[in-house]
Amino acid sequence: MSRFQIAGIRLKIHPFFWLIAIAAAATGQFMALITLFAIVIMHELGHVFAALAVGWRVTSIELLPFGGVAKVDEGGSTKAADEVIVALAGPFVNVVMIVIGYGFWRFGIWGDAWSEFFLTGNALIAGFNLLPIWPLDGGKVLQAMLSKFISFYYAAQYSLYWSSSCLVVLIAVSFLFSFQWNLIIICVYLLFENRMAWKQGQYQFIRFLLMKRDLQKKDTLPIVTRTITPDTSLSGAVKLLKKEAFHRFYVNDLRSNRIAVLCEDRILSFFFEKNPNKTISEIITVG
Repeated sequence: MSRFQIAGIRLKIHPFFWLIAIAAAATGQFMALITLFAIVIMHELGHVFAALAVGWRVTSIELLPFGGVAKVDEGGSTKAADEVIVALAGPFVNVVMIVIGYGFWRFGIWGDAWSEFFLTGNALIAGFNLLPIWPLDGGKVLQAMLSKFISFYYAAQYSLYWSSSCLVVLIAVSFLFSFQWNLIIICVYLLFENRMAWKQGQYQFIRFLLMKRDLQKKDTLPIVTRTITPDTSLSGAVKLLKKEAFHRFYVNDLRSNRIAVLCEDRILSFFFEKNPNKTISEIITVG
């Protein structure tokens, strides 16, 4: 993979991108490829500038054979609203370019063929990225919205379930109704990305828990209550933690009698310092 650095942000270009560039040059489509390349770069820069505006650390921009991705290093510490803003910033740039391109066409600056190609390219990139599929922009919006209502762990799990299901449906439709080999290749690639996200999920979850443990000014966060039983494991309890909230756990017995109240700090402390498979009853006994 080719690597460059611009203003401290690494630019990575996938090897298959160069193969596509050579094929495009050989078939007389090089200018079309360069135009799409520029559209993708502008799309990703939209993400980068939005991420920097909300205080994120942008580590790299990767240009793939089918698009690009701006990578950040925040480990679950981001706000859901910021995630939505950053995700939508890319398609927003495409919309702005559509408006500009349409203006150039209306005033006769650009010809019909070039305008159609430019407008269609931006519309396709924006529209495809808004599909609710991880790691597309729409998939990131979906996960951010889910995290407002359910825990971090289950928001990530459910969004990946949904993404994988959508991709399987798209592949099946492409095979059954109109064989679109390019769409099939993209969907298979995205399925691979979903699989990688699934494998890295536990690592991302631990980073989120570490962020929760070390977070300052917890008294400013809204309090969320959870009801658990003495038999609930520590690993099961931490899977109930949401972003942007401080948790209070009510421990009820089988008759719904409250026998203890635990805050998330204590549960996280035991999770990292003791055996994650220990039950809540063992914490209460130790306490």
